[in-house]
Amino acid sequence: MVEGVSGQTVLPSRSLAGHARDQEGCRDYNLAGRYLRHTSISHYFRQTGSYGKTAEFHGNSESIIKAHYQGRVTSAETKQFYALLSRREAGSEHDHPPALWHVELAVALKYNWHGYHLSEKMDGVWCLREIAGSLLAGERMRDGRFYVFDIPVVSGQDISREPLRFRLKVLADFIREHPEVLPVPTGSGGEFLAAVLGRGGEGIVAKPYNAAFGVGWCKVKRFETHDVLVTELQPAEAKHPPG
Repeated sequence: MVEGVSGQTVLPSRSLAGHARDQEGCRDYNLAGRYLRHTSISHYFRQTGSYGKTAEFHGNSESIIKAHYQGRVTSAETKQFYALLSRREAGSEHDHPPALWHVELAVALKYNWHGYHLSEKMDGVWCLREIAGSLLAGERMRDGRFYVFDIPVVSGQDISREPLRFRLKVLADFIREHPEVLPVPTGSGGEFLAAVLGRGGEGIVAKPYNAAFGVGWCKVKRFETHDVLVTELQPAEAKHPPG
């Protein structure tokens, strides 16, 4: 049983029955610990209908997928399972943008950025968007366009703690299947930063290839800005007589 954030439950009646029978008599088999993995695989296969994609993504063989995961859940259960993603509680770990370290422009232009992935900082607003059961992180532009730079959740599976290098591969596969998704421009080294600034761009965001989502991210901007909270407002007094 998977507990939904609103108190509802998803009970895939057939997704684990086969696994329990297959492992009957094995005392070391931790069914509870593997519940979400088996459920995720069953729903992923139902959503994609592909032995190959399901096997590759979850590290199994196509024969295992066919023998143990085919037909375990219905389309209605899969729709309900992925709907959990859109009913996340406010204040979840992905709802707010990660804190970014600021790197001075002069230093950043000379740094080689080895081990970092560089993406352009667009002139948009931090945004999370659900598409096809996956959660994409990006920037929403004033004209409504959405540029994506990361994918913390794919097909209902949280991969935010996986290294960025892995998430970028998953994101590339996702974009190939969803061409309507716009990726942010990316590059490497100080020359990429110089090129972004040269065409009037705002700056870049650098992320370590081996880090989890939101860990070690830093920004380099043409102008430094600060997000502040206004706690008090006092109207100014007129210093010149009207007229």
